[in-house]
Amino acid sequence: MKTGILGGTFNPIHNAHLSLGKAAKEQFSLDKLIFMPAARPAYKDPRQLVSFEDRMEMTRLAVEEVLGGEKNGYFLSDLEFKRPGNTYTCDTMAYMTAKEPDTEFYFIIGGDSLMWIDEWKDPADIVNKCTLIVAERGDTRMDILKKKAEELRQSINARIEFVNYDHNFVSSSDIRKKIRLGELKNVALPSSVIEYIDKKELYGCCKDGFYFSPDEIQRFTLEMQKTLSPFRFQHSLGVSYMSASLAMVYGVAVDKATVAGLLHDSAKEIDENEQERLCDEKGIDLTPVERSAKQLIHAKLGAGLAKDKYGIKDEDICNAIKFHTVGRPAMTRLEQIVFCADFLEPQRDFKDKMSMPLRELRSLVFRDIDKTTALILKETIDWLKIKGSEINPATYETYDYYKVFLDNTDAVKD
Repeated sequence: MKTGILGGTFNPIHNAHLSLGKAAKEQFSLDKLIFMPAARPAYKDPRQLVSFEDRMEMTRLAVEEVLGGEKNGYFLSDLEFKRPGNTYTCDTMAYMTAKEPDTEFYFIIGGDSLMWIDEWKDPADIVNKCTLIVAERGDTRMDILKKKAEELRQSINARIEFVNYDHNFVSSSDIRKKIRLGELKNVALPSSVIEYIDKKELYGCCKDGFYFSPDEIQRFTLEMQKTLSPFRFQHSLGVSYMSASLAMVYGVAVDKATVAGLLHDSAKEIDENEQERLCDEKGIDLTPVERSAKQLIHAKLGAGLAKDKYGIKDEDICNAIKFHTVGRPAMTRLEQIVFCADFLEPQRDFKDKMSMPLRELRSLVFRDIDKTTALILKETIDWLKIKGSEINPATYETYDYYKVFLDNTDAVKD
């Protein structure tokens, strides 16, 4: 059995990825070709990624539409999502070869990756377990790639082949940029992926150029001002402004972030017993921990008010409100933005409760929101332990997911 693996963030998968997979399968007579989206790639900037679930679904749609899927020998794998921590090729190949010892594996990479493969984790172990199929990509000349390949053959006994395919130097980053500029219909993506991005409004895509008009945002603001105390209203404005600022950095629609931040505490100052009663009335499930620590209820009720009172239909906004207090594993980028903004907005002052200065977190969040999320969760858990307060198990679950980013010392590469 000869199996090819084409990994990548697929953020999003595009026509050149599909052309490469087809060419590799045909030119090297592979029995099957596996598309394997990376969950937490160690050498990619995590700030630009949409959720793994979205990237996996786009990959499924593309492979089925363009290549015919499994019936033609093209498969998908979520292996790298199931593994905890960062995604390393050496770990993937160790798992695959142990699972299928009689299979001859081919791992497909771009020419740009070949040029810095020495910086990967255990490159010698990788090439011991598979043949590398190298695809020309970017502006690296073929003669330079072949020279590098020969060096690797000599230094680590690498088996390296080159594949010819119709690439046209398409890049996911260029595609994301075009989508943000409103050019979704003119990008090199399968039609099913275009439809999915349009439906889910990924990468800053918006059908009408904006989700909320300035008048709508002003109406929400005035209603919140009437509903909340001056202190809580100013906090909500701070979260809204910081959410909008982070949205500009992380490619999220600014007006969505503005509204999510503004409405996140819409239920905060309702009497806690009344909050519980309203949740029961609306059919909003509450955990035993939430019923005993009623200060947690406002997040779920706030998501309900966003729908019922403010007419918010966008699930990502409602979920950002719902999870702004304890978070959840694998939050969407908007959810993370509101979660962090709630903790870090300019008027917050936790100096007596923090093991690190807030100014450091406020600076870090604009560079690495995943690490900031982990640090906020750690600070929260430590403070609640000091107080002797009951800690929501969901907070631990969220921290367990994000704490890997505290240990990541690898250089980030685009």
